[in-house]
Amino acid sequence: MKKKFYSFFILLVLASFNFQCKQESSTINTPQPPGNPVNPDPVTANLQGNVVDENGNPASGVTVQVGAKTTTSNANGFFRIEQAGLDKQSSVVTVQKNGYFKAYRSFCATNGTNQVEIKLVKKTNAGTIASASGGTVTLPDGTKITLPAAGVVKQGSTTAYSGNILVYATYLDPSSADISQTIPGSMMGDDKNGNRTTLQSFGLISVELESAAGEKLQMATGKKAQLTVAIPSSLQTSAPSTISMWYVDEQTGIWKEEGTATKTGTNYVGEVSHFTFWGLNVSGPAVLLTATLKNAQNVLLPYTTVRIKRMVNGVANYGMAITDSLGQVSGLVPKDVVMDFQVMDYCSNIAYSQSIGPFTANTSLSVINANIPANYSLMVKGTAVNCNGQPIANAQVTVTRNYQQWYLRTNSTGEFQLNTLHCGTGNVTVQAHD
Repeated sequence: MKKKFYSFFILLVLASFNFQCKQESSTINTPQPPGNPVNPDPVTANLQGNVVDENGNPASGVTVQVGAKTTTSNANGFFRIEQAGLDKQSSVVTVQKNGYFKAYRSFCATNGTNQVEIKLVKKTNAGTIASASGGTVTLPDGTKITLPAAGVVKQGSTTAYSGNILVYATYLDPSSADISQTIPGSMMGDDKNGNRTTLQSFGLISVELESAAGEKLQMATGKKAQLTVAIPSSLQTSAPSTISMWYVDEQTGIWKEEGTATKTGTNYVGEVSHFTFWGLNVSGPAVLLTATLKNAQNVLLPYTTVRIKRMVNGVANYGMAITDSLGQVSGLVPKDVVMDFQVMDYCSNIAYSQSIGPFTANTSLSVINANIPANYSLMVKGTAVNCNGQPIANAQVTVTRNYQQWYLRTNSTGEFQLNTLHCGTGNVTVQAHD
């Protein structure tokens, strides 16, 4: 049951402003052989996270699934699944809510409590096409979906569908600030040879077809639809003339290479034989990078957003991950590239940055001591006691600030401490359970 607190208090951690960074690098002994598919590396660990709607508000009642385990997000959009079957090479969590496209988040799991953040994408009816004649629907940004005549069947059937086709479609701008939350899966892909790669996207689109009765529709065997996908203005000059097309594998959350598209004006044009999330992506060789994040006082920084920045043809390209309960972070990064390792607060401000790489093989950076300025630092510290005033060892402590939640465990004397980053103002609520 809930217990009262003997004491708890909130402090801003004071950090030294002198540069201090400890970084130890080592090559992992068993890197994946170059040019070979990735081998599974299972791990059983906890998974938690936050789901928000298209406006950034907490999304409650969202169904969350990891493997065979399912839960529902609470009023804060928070969910937690314990002892989940994950994988250090690639894990996937799926979330579903009526009125939104099914969302996927793929990540490289660690053995602590893993944290993810997912922003739902509204399922918008872009238009209606008569199955007999085919036709085109156009999105506000100029992206188009063109279906051939008599080219659609009910999902699981081989008989041509007759009637109106409702086209649900949404364009995702890969240059938008929230792309790390909205992107299906992540920027991990398997190319046509089965090699794990990192991706740079030049356009993303989600498409689903339904009948007026809500039946799922797909392309008939041997039929193809045409996609015309807008290229963001900031990526126009660096967009290649021909680009690979990729779709999200709904079982793994990994992008799969299938087909090519051609640059025509400010768009890419290509054909697809089935509908899901599609992306126009450039791939590159990748290595697995792991690290443990601490502050300048050598205190772990759990549940902290880490951003990897690299420049490609003068354009900034980003990858995001969140440290686990032990301050560990893991993910794919481009091979043989110099990058910036950035620590972010919850308002997307850079609290710390350092240059890393290039890496030629899977690498562990061991500990990175990030020199976090005091105005970004938040420490929640206290002691949990029972009704008799006695400390509770190994009690579960939940810390809530705005819609963010963290789970902690007290030590043998009932003490707990959370060090994290923050921005702006907000109330902090602390609850303890024995």
